[in-house]
Amino acid sequence: MSNKEIISYNRTLIMGIAMFSIMMFHQMWFFGHGIDNLFYYYGSWGVDFFLFVSGFGIAHSLKKHKVITFYNNRIKRIVPYCLVFGVARALLYHNGIHGFVPKWYPHIGLVACCLDLWYIEAIIFYYLVSPVMNRGLQKMGGYFLVLIILVSLLYSWLPKPDFFTHWHLLKRFAWAVTRLPVFAFGLYMYHYMDNYPQKQLKYSGLLLIFLAMIQVKAPDWIGLKTYISFFVCFSVPGICMAIADSRPVIERLKLVPLLYWLGKNSLLIYLCHEFVYWSIFNHLTMLPGLVSFPLAITIVYILVTITNKVVNNLLYRFR
Repeated sequence: MSNKEIISYNRTLIMGIAMFSIMMFHQMWFFGHGIDNLFYYYGSWGVDFFLFVSGFGIAHSLKKHKVITFYNNRIKRIVPYCLVFGVARALLYHNGIHGFVPKWYPHIGLVACCLDLWYIEAIIFYYLVSPVMNRGLQKMGGYFLVLIILVSLLYSWLPKPDFFTHWHLLKRFAWAVTRLPVFAFGLYMYHYMDNYPQKQLKYSGLLLIFLAMIQVKAPDWIGLKTYISFFVCFSVPGICMAIADSRPVIERLKLVPLLYWLGKNSLLIYLCHEFVYWSIFNHLTMLPGLVSFPLAITIVYILVTITNKVVNNLLYRFR
């Protein structure tokens, strides 16, 4: 198989591993932020892997469909789940049950659309600009990718007006721009991945070892840790190839069904898991982490299953 075919074949598996990593990153609610909590230091990199694979998949979708069809498919993909889960959270909040909405967050209208979640805001922004970025990467290749990285860095470094820090959407938009190069790199690699030898791609994964040491041990030179995702993105193809090579081991361990479930339900899991963690941590404080964390995972599974059924029934009725 070509490099592109390897990533395409293992895409859901990689997304499942990325989603598991993100879920384990947020377990800091139960097990703390200490240096011995490795998932806290490295789990957030699951977002970078997820964005890379998302960009890779979106480039494939743009190749198959016209832009209007692409946008229509994206709307069908995220809007029903965001509305069902967001409206449920807003109703709970309105009726005095604040666990699923942080107390500091006043914009209940945005909660009802799940736009209080930075990733949803980010992915909508990425969907909107994907056709333009994809076209630029096809025409200009690495030059356009460097341009995207420079624009993202400049936006991150430039001082912002005061209202940026007070208006929630703009504050979270800055986070989206910081992660934009990883997503763009996924678009880029869809078109050019087969130009790189597999051995070279796998060696790129070694960069992650160096970045791992910086993440925990190194002083934060000029905010280096803040922008570490700029560097992580270049190691992602190598790690994805390593995951693909590890597939026989994953199959022997019978983990493929679990990881596929996580990958296929990644949007819903993202929508609900952190709020379940937050609610249990704040309201069941007497429980030790070894009890409350498995309880949270169980509730996430139940919520994802129920929401899937609700959304599927609604979509069936309104066809």
